[in-house]
Amino acid sequence: MRRSRGFSLVEVLVVMMILGLTSGSVCLRIASRADDTKAVLAEAEALADWLTNKMTRARLEATGFRLEIIGAGSEAGAKSLTLFRNGLADIAQAERFYVRESRLSTAGFSYQYTYNSDWHTLTPAVTIRFRSDKRPGKVLCSVVVSGQGYVSVKSGSGKKT
Repeated sequence: MRRSRGFSLVEVLVVMMILGLTSGSVCLRIASRADDTKAVLAEAEALADWLTNKMTRARLEATGFRLEIIGAGSEAGAKSLTLFRNGLADIAQAERFYVRESRLSTAGFSYQYTYNSDWHTLTPAVTIRFRSDKRPGKVLCSVVVSGQGYVSVKSGSGKKT
């Protein structure tokens, strides 16, 4: 008896099962990255709104504030920003902004920034980078506060969102 050249039904089913499992795991990984990126982007937009509101309030009240990002220069990154009003150093009276899904880092060596309501400026200007807790090596987006007091959110590629 002669054997035909081809694959048996069992061999074809095994290959299809392997391909299905592989493509399913790739799709799940892509979906989890997209969800992670959306969560970090939402935190960046929330920070941009928070900073804009604090700067607008300080300008209307003709007061200044100091913004600190402790740990932003470290490898791990920061999980919060602290805002001290009117030069007060009392941590009990400070306002904080916390992030849950990401880590914050800054472009420069400074971790203290001062807002002047007379000039509506934050000095020095700052770029706050957002890195995911799940993928700490990649900057997913940034909040840029210019010296003139403009706050914008940019994606990791530098495009405005």
